[in-house]
Amino acid sequence: MTLPQGELRRLLDVLCVEWGFCIPSEASEDISRRSSLTVNEFATAVLQAEGMNPEYDKKWFLRIRDRFLEEFGERVTSDEGWS
Repeated sequence: MTLPQGELRRLLDVLCVEWGFCIPSEASEDISRRSSLTVNEFATAVLQAEGMNPEYDKKWFLRIRDRFLEEFGERVTSDEGWS
């Protein structure tokens, strides 16, 4: 699935408001600017930005992963660069 950068930022905002995962802006920019992002890469990046270990924080890894899956499916890509 291809989507604009703003959709990933919106999901990051939702994670902040709903679950308290308010990651630093640099990490948010890094995540939302990637040209390709899988569901597992997203969940890992969010947890690492929060200083958490995805291997030990499985509950949160799975919740964040499921939220990404609901919104975007397994992977998002940008063939033309983000808008």
